[in-house]
Amino acid sequence: MEDFPGRTLLGAIASIPAIRGAAAAHVSPQPAPLPSQEELLQAYSEWLFFERLLLMRDIYPGERNPYRQTALVPCNTLAAHYHFPLR
Repeated sequence: MEDFPGRTLLGAIASIPAIRGAAAAHVSPQPAPLPSQEELLQAYSEWLFFERLLLMRDIYPGERNPYRQTALVPCNTLAAHYHFPLR
């Protein structure tokens, strides 16, 4: 099997100590620490906020002001029983 022309260049680059160390770091990565419950809730809140912006833009396409769109809150919909079940 013939060597391709870049093999010697790759060998030379791999012999540089800093690159060897960086490559070794990628071979055995440390597990990332798990986010705290507060970080997870903050991330979920951020996701919900932007999803709501997109949803309200679709519900009220004529309203150009995004702050006005988010001020409009539908109520007495079928979802009310999901969040506040009757007992």
